[in-house]
Amino acid sequence: MGKSESSDQQEESSPSREPRPGILGFLLYSIVEVAVIGLVAFLIVVLFLPNLFVLGAVCIVVGLIIFTFVKIRLYSTSANLPVEDFLIGKTARALEDFRMISSNRWEGKIRVQGETWRAVAEGKVSKGDLLKVTAERGLCLHVKTLYEEV
Repeated sequence: MGKSESSDQQEESSPSREPRPGILGFLLYSIVEVAVIGLVAFLIVVLFLPNLFVLGAVCIVVGLIIFTFVKIRLYSTSANLPVEDFLIGKTARALEDFRMISSNRWEGKIRVQGETWRAVAEGKVSKGDLLKVTAERGLCLHVKTLYEEV
């Protein structure tokens, strides 16, 4: 009994999964970043290489273009896989008694793969029940009960 209580406390204290920023947030941040880097590089060229202004400006533009393409490539191939690629079919544990949100839908928090998620089930779920992840809708997982904790 003591072991179960301590593992529940440990699971509840872990941080929730943070969503990856969308492409618009990424682009806005990248534009600001490229502008700051470009401005600093431009000032260095103007102050320290005034005779090579044109060559310096061309190098800055080419460098910023390469930097932008590398950053976009790294963003598109980052390790943040879609949820359905690794959570569907996984076993989860209910962290709380689910509350009824409609006649046959229950909602609560679960722990799956070491992360806390909001989940929806089609039947009543009690704290400690083992669940199976069946679908993903945004940041909400759909689950079904495997068996109840005794």
